[in-house]
Amino acid sequence: MNKTKIAFFDVCETLISFQTADAFVDYIRDNTDDEVVRSRMLRRENWLRFLKRIQVVRICDIILPGVKLEKRLKLWQLEGLKEVYLLTMGQHYVEDILRYTEIKSVVNSMQQLMLEGYEVTLVSAGYDVYLQFLGGLYGVPVIATELEFDNGICSGRWVGNDCYGQEKVRRICQYLGASCEQLDGLEYSVAYSDSESDMPMLNLCKRKVAVIHGDRYNWGETHGCEVVRV
Repeated sequence: MNKTKIAFFDVCETLISFQTADAFVDYIRDNTDDEVVRSRMLRRENWLRFLKRIQVVRICDIILPGVKLEKRLKLWQLEGLKEVYLLTMGQHYVEDILRYTEIKSVVNSMQQLMLEGYEVTLVSAGYDVYLQFLGGLYGVPVIATELEFDNGICSGRWVGNDCYGQEKVRRICQYLGASCEQLDGLEYSVAYSDSESDMPMLNLCKRKVAVIHGDRYNWGETHGCEVVRV
């Protein structure tokens, strides 16, 4: 690993002001010109809403928190859509929505680090089919949850594990070709996130920055992080 200055940024509610993954599915459903696709997606969305209403999703989250039933059922709506279509819509999603919903202070911090010579990587549980275009907008690589395709058709599932929590650390190390111990030895390393679930990623770095929204619980102070309020 030849990198001497590295920085990792979460995306949802860190660089962008909302949770982008489920919203991407909604964006597809609301903007598709294919009424058959829209109808199928809406039926599955209504099924998800029903399961939430009768508390099935909440109970699953309590008993099996790693399953992420709601996110999986939301993604199921994309089953059968072509990869080229999802990539096109992913680019539109960034151009129409994400670029206008940045958390400017955090984006400015990221850009300042880039000016100081840091190699920035976005690390997110959002989906690669749109985040690659957000990374392109900033000129940085992206590590994200990858959608599964079979012969160019979306299966409605993701590949392997969702890029969340400890999985972010595994993917960062794989991407850099480095061990956690090697990363721990870097003097100039920084990570930003709004979520306590990203502490494994933050703990890789010398400088840990918690992005706290408004009057939300200040988990960053509890873990010895720098705190940025937005």
